[in-house]
Amino acid sequence: NSKMLDSKYFTQMNMKLFDYIEEINEHDFRLLFYYKSHINKKDKESDRSFCFVGYDTLSSNLKMSKKTIASSNENLKKLKLLKIEKHKLETTFEYDENDEMKFDRYNNHYRLKDELF
Repeated sequence: NSKMLDSKYFTQMNMKLFDYIEEINEHDFRLLFYYKSHINKKDKESDRSFCFVGYDTLSSNLKMSKKTIASSNENLKKLKLLKIEKHKLETTFEYDENDEMKFDRYNNHYRLKDELF
């Protein structure tokens, strides 16, 4: 359907993904599409070549356990289809109005192999 292909909400994956069909399972496949659907490589104003989503959101949206997500991420990393840039909990050494130290925690950045675009 050409109307669907022109939609800005339609996610397409390169056919090269099928080169890995024997090595990925249905969970890996779903995660790849989820990550890709949240990456906007056409955004020239800011770097959006990655998906930044938390495990709780993934688990809720995809109805998958965090253990399954972690296992699929490891398999995708092993196949070099996914690169994960981890972010740790950090402090700014500033305090809020309740005299509690402020912390920053950013979600991991998930980058897909370029040939999947």
